[in-house]
Amino acid sequence: MRATEIGVLMGGNGNNDWHYLADRIGRHMAALRREANVSQATVADRLGVTQATVSKWELGRLPTLREMLRYADAIGVSAGDLLAPIVGTVEPLDTRQRALVRELIGTLEVGDA
Repeated sequence: MRATEIGVLMGGNGNNDWHYLADRIGRHMAALRREANVSQATVADRLGVTQATVSKWELGRLPTLREMLRYADAIGVSAGDLLAPIVGTVEPLDTRQRALVRELIGTLEVGDA
């Protein structure tokens, strides 16, 4: 999936929209973690990853969808709360947009984000 397609799907104008969305999700992850009063080191320990990995996720190098869901559990928030930057930007979808969302989710699941 091209970044411009993802950006347009998310209501942007293309080009750097994928990076914008990844940054937005990462910042949101960090904010939720801080609100839960959980350190990066604690999240890393709970997930069996390094603190550097958690830091990269929060700086916009997105984890897989499975890792995002485990991250949500590690800080005690719902998956919906964690994924709000994605879900909140998508209006009712047409057929093409639904296909793009499925492709995006597949990308997140294999860690190519």
